[in-house]
Amino acid sequence: MVKNEDYKSMRQRYKRHFESLTTSRQLWESAFSKRLLPHVLFLLLSLWSSTGFSQNQITWSDQIGCLVYSHCTPCHNDKGIAPFSLESYEEAFEKRFLMESFIARRLMPPWPPSDYSGIAHDRSLSEQEIELFKRWVEEGAPQGGTETLQPPVITSNLEITDPDFSHRLEPFVVPDLRELDLYRCFVIPTNESED
Repeated sequence: MVKNEDYKSMRQRYKRHFESLTTSRQLWESAFSKRLLPHVLFLLLSLWSSTGFSQNQITWSDQIGCLVYSHCTPCHNDKGIAPFSLESYEEAFEKRFLMESFIARRLMPPWPPSDYSGIAHDRSLSEQEIELFKRWVEEGAPQGGTETLQPPVITSNLEITDPDFSHRLEPFVVPDLRELDLYRCFVIPTNESED
């Protein structure tokens, strides 16, 4: 049998122990809520955005397809002068690393007058467009919604049906260049008094 004094002392020890646990818990909760909670929330949001749930995801149908169709497809089509076609997401996805490499080094799209600005029909890409393409490749080149972007229609029809001037060039043989891009300027005598 436990003596009354021993019982009282045990009870006081348990009460102090419980109070210390409660105090420790309160301290821990306040430290967590004030110091750690913002960091935990930041980590959770970072993970959430990196898993593709972010609304800033770059996709073919929302951003990249328009860039490729306006800057690349005029030459990279079945009837064009480029060595391969870029008329669909599947074709661009297959060549994405090659494209990113050439775009980052500003080798494509070819635009020789790099020292000039404000020239009409500039095909070059801005720094933001180059970075956008790079991020698209790094993020796995997602397609996005297929209903929002239609491929361009490439025809062999003349764009200018009734030209003011017409001239036949001397025969020219295009060399077999599998790795390089040939940019050639032709001087055409017009015999006109003004431009």
